[in-house]
Amino acid sequence: GDGASREQQTTLLRKAGDQAGRILEGETDVVIAPAKWLVNMLTYIVCATILMVGILSLYCGIRRKISSLFMPSPAGSTLSKMIRDEAINIATLRR
Repeated sequence: GDGASREQQTTLLRKAGDQAGRILEGETDVVIAPAKWLVNMLTYIVCATILMVGILSLYCGIRRKISSLFMPSPAGSTLSKMIRDEAINIATLRR
């Protein structure tokens, strides 16, 4: 009977130890969960920022191109204006 009771005690101690280990794992998961969430959120925020900067750059470029087509700026000479002026000068010199 003494060997059987020791075996039962060992089995009970193992079960208690396993249960305590599971409880500790659960608590560490609860403690680590906000940190994991924050890391994932930072990753998503970085991706969203890169995406937004790309969209904003594309939008500004398209808007600038459209506005320059409809309302050419009076100040400063653009490349197309310089080419047009040179073409006019060449055409008037040949006549």
